[in-house]
Amino acid sequence: MFPLLRRNFEWLRKRYRIPFNSVADVACGTGSFVRYLTQWNVPVFGIDRSLTMLNIAAQKNANKSVKLFCQDMRQLKLPQPVDLITCNFDSLNYLLTIPDLSKAFHGFYRNLNRDGHLIFDMITSSWKDPGPSQYSRRFIAPGVESHWFISWDPRTKIRSVVINNDISGSRGICRREQEIHKERSYPINQIIRLLRFCDFAVRGVRDASTLMPAGRATTRAVFVVRKLLLNNSGTKRLE
Repeated sequence: MFPLLRRNFEWLRKRYRIPFNSVADVACGTGSFVRYLTQWNVPVFGIDRSLTMLNIAAQKNANKSVKLFCQDMRQLKLPQPVDLITCNFDSLNYLLTIPDLSKAFHGFYRNLNRDGHLIFDMITSSWKDPGPSQYSRRFIAPGVESHWFISWDPRTKIRSVVINNDISGSRGICRREQEIHKERSYPINQIIRLLRFCDFAVRGVRDASTLMPAGRATTRAVFVVRKLLLNNSGTKRLE
């Protein structure tokens, strides 16, 4: 996904004229996008709740001026507010309830500077699982055989994936590692309403594949939003 994320970020940054002197990548995973952000020579923070991911990110950014923190995005607390927060690769879909998604958006708002921006992508409710309600897949790569057991609940829009990875060595299978993923897809309009409730102004919603304005057929949307502020009368205004 990294080439697509980089392409989209560069296009969106220019299209919406987003300057930044500090940035945080939330749910940074193994740190590829964090490493990409260091080219701007500004303070860069990487946030993830997985220590295993952060250890890989630390190795990948060993010679970079990057600060990594183990945090849940619902309790985000950066060492300082930033001009830009990114959250890529449908990480927000792992929040399975509206209250949890709201907590994340409120946390992003609190950790943004005046006039700060948030860029993120999400799987939308237009996405439909191509298989039956339950099915399995197998993937084979050098040194690993991966078995995926997938279930899809069209009522809750939650997709569950249990992944068993058999890691091979010189003497056959060395160990088995298991991953469990659950994601919920959300309607675009619902995401927009929640963003506005959290005092964000939505500047653009684009199809993550084409970068055209998002429509009914959009299965992954990328959002560009901006922090709303209060004026002297106590009403919200956009800087």
